[in-house]
Amino acid sequence: MKILGKIKRKLDVKKQLNNKSKEYENRFDECAFKGNKCSNFEQYEAVITRWYHTIEKGLAYVNFRAGFGKNNMDSLLETMDNYIKDG
Repeated sequence: MKILGKIKRKLDVKKQLNNKSKEYENRFDECAFKGNKCSNFEQYEAVITRWYHTIEKGLAYVNFRAGFGKNNMDSLLETMDNYIKDG
C-alpha cells in the first residue's frame, strides 16, 4: 500500500507540473512576439524599451563612432510609428 501511495503522489506531482507547464506555455504564446511585430500594448512597450535601452547604452560609452546605433534608432522609430498606427 505504501508503494501505491508513493506512485500516486508522484503521478499527482507530475500532473501538476504538466498543468503548470501548459499555463506557462499559454502565457508565453499570449505575450511573445517575433521581431518587431506586436499585437498589444505590452509587446509594444517591451520592444520600445529594448530599442531605447540599446541606444542609451551605446551613448554611455566615452568613445563612440559616429553613426553607430543608427539601425537601432531606425528600429525604434519604426516601432513607435507602428504603435501610433495601431492606436
